[in-house]
Amino acid sequence: MGISAPPGVCVIRTQAASKWLCSAVTAPLSLFLGGAPHAPAHGVFAAQATPRTYVLIVSGVGGDSVHSERFTRLALETSAALRTRFAIEDTLITVLAERPTQGVGGASERATRAAVSAALSRIAARAQPNERVLFVYIGHGSAQSGRPQLALVGPDLSAPDLAALLTPIRATTVGVVLAASASGDFVRLLSAPGRVIITATKSGAEQNESFFAEYFVAALGSDASDADKDQRVSLLELFAYARKEVARVYENSNRLQTEHAVLDDDGDGTGHADAAASAADGQLAARVAIARIGAVAVASDPRAAPFLKKREELERAIDSLRTRRDRLSAAEYDSRLEDLVVQLARVNRDMRQTLASPPRQP
Repeated sequence: MGISAPPGVCVIRTQAASKWLCSAVTAPLSLFLGGAPHAPAHGVFAAQATPRTYVLIVSGVGGDSVHSERFTRLALETSAALRTRFAIEDTLITVLAERPTQGVGGASERATRAAVSAALSRIAARAQPNERVLFVYIGHGSAQSGRPQLALVGPDLSAPDLAALLTPIRATTVGVVLAASASGDFVRLLSAPGRVIITATKSGAEQNESFFAEYFVAALGSDASDADKDQRVSLLELFAYARKEVARVYENSNRLQTEHAVLDDDGDGTGHADAAASAADGQLAARVAIARIGAVAVASDPRAAPFLKKREELERAIDSLRTRRDRLSAAEYDSRLEDLVVQLARVNRDMRQTLASPPRQP
């Protein structure tokens, strides 16, 4: 079924159970990772309405100097991107590594199980229900005897350990990125409503060295990961970019691919490589995004207020419709969703056009 849309608005085509939706207009902007509520107007998109995001980045034990240096470098690059490119405050980011490092955004402590536990406990004590948490692990993983673990200094961190540490966190959304070999078995043990779980492999059996971390971090620093060019990068976009680049590495080197990243965000304990904004897995990840410094500073422009209000109403209507999907026929659901999404696209387009012109002088 086709629909007509005004110029500048994504056209959506639906067909019974299958839908192709423009991610630029289907992903609500109400959930995204950003800086503190009082970030500068030139920084995070809609900064004044943005809940805080607490970040814990853990670089695991390398086992040799090459891997130790690589894991630490990637952890520090993740921290730097979140601070300088996405304006998340230094005080909200904790980095743990095999060895502490110097400088702003560096590793404050060694990556021990006790340090990870203490850092997540501090986050659980501080994070409010409307705020967000992002946990990123870069390093080696294992799944011997069906016990998934992350390699740390001293005792490793098991999946049940990590699940127990995440349970007290009251944040609305918790993102967990495990850029490690054999990390896929963590999905079933960490999965829960409100969590986006991303692992570098689909199971614990994929134990070869993983390239996923390199490309996940590259996605944070590259405009290419912003697939819909909306000045924001969602967790789904970061996942899709890294997964695609990993596949390209294996293809270009004519090697059998030994890692297959998956994403789970519907709480059913099963990750999917083909996660998408219109699929069971991918809807929450598409809504959790970070906005680049230099994005349109709508929070400081009073002309944006009516558009933001209308957009919030439409986003709530879309979320409400999705909860009633099983009670509607496929045709009725598609028709209602198309109408709401096109309205949302018009609002976003009109706001962009309004804010692109200079404000009228009094």
